[in-house]
Amino acid sequence: MPLGNFPVKDYPDSLTTRLGVFFEDTLVIDSLKLIGGIRYESYLMNPLPDSMFEKEGAVAGRLEEITPTWHLAALWNVDDSHVIWINYNRSFRMPLYSEINSGFTNLNSGYQTVSNPDLKPETGDGIELGLRARHDNVRYSITGYYNLYSNFIEGGRFIGVNCGFEGGRCVAQYQTVNADKAITYGVEGMAEYSTVPGGYGFKIRSGLNYTIGNNLEDDQPLTTIDPPKIIAAIGYYEPSETWSAELIGTAFGRARVPDDSMVYIPSSYIRWDLLGSWSISSKFKINFGILNLFDHKQYSYADTKYILDTGDRDMSGFSMPGRSYQVGFSLRL
Repeated sequence: MPLGNFPVKDYPDSLTTRLGVFFEDTLVIDSLKLIGGIRYESYLMNPLPDSMFEKEGAVAGRLEEITPTWHLAALWNVDDSHVIWINYNRSFRMPLYSEINSGFTNLNSGYQTVSNPDLKPETGDGIELGLRARHDNVRYSITGYYNLYSNFIEGGRFIGVNCGFEGGRCVAQYQTVNADKAITYGVEGMAEYSTVPGGYGFKIRSGLNYTIGNNLEDDQPLTTIDPPKIIAAIGYYEPSETWSAELIGTAFGRARVPDDSMVYIPSSYIRWDLLGSWSISSKFKINFGILNLFDHKQYSYADTKYILDTGDRDMSGFSMPGRSYQVGFSLRL
């Protein structure tokens, strides 16, 4: 069956078997809490490829692995309002069936995924340090983290251009690959102030998420890391929870990508949303909002990181929605 004839199958039928056994214990010494745990995992993935999957040249692979993981943590309750913690994790991640065995071509959008039967499981060692505080009118927290990976599973790595289609059409090729060594590190935090204890009244809040990821083989950025994001919001939450309104501004930075990347990378932008709610009764609540309040044309890295940037391509079809309106409700029985 030639490429593009339907029906098509992007992934082969697969049979996945998972087994996990874990043990965890906690020791409390005054204001100090110590937590330790170990987990034993078994994973088996058997693909069942057929002609519908293989017609585009895709190859399926089998994977089996057994491994232990563990974690250690310590939490110190400094006082009634502050907690400091440190956490160490030995992590393990098996590739998904869709990461090992993928065969999909989209000529209209200009990209193609390539299967990788040789994909290996990922292991990592990570450490996390954080502070959390809660007062009557103020809450804040900050966390820093560092992770070192072996055989890091990097999804959507750009591997080249395929121009072997009718009429000389070209598509960007992507594959999930292993990076022999990789690191990720960063910081995330939040802060909130309200005029009424418990998060009510006039409220100001902010948040930050900033992560750096590098492939240590070639000292190039990991394409799976989302751009940095900062949130600032101001609103009012009626103490009896009858109604609320909030204006939210979210700033997205530009993604870090390898030097030889040929995909479209959006510029940084700020998005404004206006959200509100109204509780008609204790059981019925209406939520509403205006998204992209100022109707700016914006692009998300998650939507464009697989799209080949030819320089003269109209990217309007990949932009996020303009100003839009939403209404929803919740009913508690």
